[in-house]
Amino acid sequence: MGQGDLALRARLGNVPETRELALAFNAMLDSLARSREALARADEEMIRQQALAEMGKFSLIIAHEVKNPLSIIKSSLDILKKDLTLPSSDTIVAYMEDEIRRLNRLTEDFLSFTRPPSPIFRSVDLNGMLSEMKARFDLQHAESPLEIQMRMPSVPCRVQADRDLLMRALSNIIKNACEANGERGVVWLSSSCQDDTWVVEIEDQGEGIPSDNIDKIFEPFFTTRSKGTGIGLAFASQVITVHGGNITAKNREEGGALFRVEIPIGRGPQR
Repeated sequence: MGQGDLALRARLGNVPETRELALAFNAMLDSLARSREALARADEEMIRQQALAEMGKFSLIIAHEVKNPLSIIKSSLDILKKDLTLPSSDTIVAYMEDEIRRLNRLTEDFLSFTRPPSPIFRSVDLNGMLSEMKARFDLQHAESPLEIQMRMPSVPCRVQADRDLLMRALSNIIKNACEANGERGVVWLSSSCQDDTWVVEIEDQGEGIPSDNIDKIFEPFFTTRSKGTGIGLAFASQVITVHGGNITAKNREEGGALFRVEIPIGRGPQR
C-alpha cells in the first residue's frame, strides 16, 4: 500500500482476531479509495468551472466588440438600399442581410449564456406554453414538409416558473430536432405529469447522437455542426437547472434522438 498499490486488500484468514483486523483494514482502504475518487471528481469539476468562467469572459468581450460594428453595418446597408434603390429580392443584398442576422443571433446567444439566468417566477401553465410553442413552429415550417405532432393532456399543468426563459430553452431543443430531421419528416412533442413532475419529451427522426458525444452535448461550445455555436443546449440546461429540473438525451431504437425535460411541480425556485 505504501508503494501505491491501492487495489491491495488484506486476506481475512481463519483466526477471529486477525480476520476482524483484516476486515477493518479493508474497510479503511475502501473508504480511502472512495475519498480519492471524490477528490478527483471535485478537482475535475473545479477545473471545468474555471474554464467555463474564462470562456464566459472571453465570449462576453467578443460579443460586445462585434455587436456595435454589426449594428453600424446593418444601418449602413439599409441606407445603401434606399440610395441605390436596390430591390429586396437582390441576391447579394439578401446574402448580406442573412449573414448579418446570423452574426446577430450568434452574439445574442453568447450574451445570453454569459449572463446567468435570473428567472422571475410566476404561475405558468406549462402545457399551454408548449401548445403555443408548437403553433409558432408550425407557422415557421408552414412551407416545408416537416410535421410537428404533439401528445399532451387536455388539463393545464401550473408551475411556478419563468415562462420566457423556459420557452427559449425548449425552443432551442425543438429547433435542434427540426434541423436534425433535415426540415422534413416528423418531430414529436409529448408532455405529461408524473409523480409531481412535468415531463416533456422531444423526439426526432435524424441520425441520432454519436455515443461518444451524448455526455458532451450540454457542455458549452460543444457542437458537431459546421455553423453551430454549442450554446443552445448549454443554455437550455442552465435554465432547466435553475428551475430545479433535469434534462437528458438518448438515442431512439427507431432512429433519431429523444430529449427528456423534467420540471418539478410545487417547488420554489432553485438558487
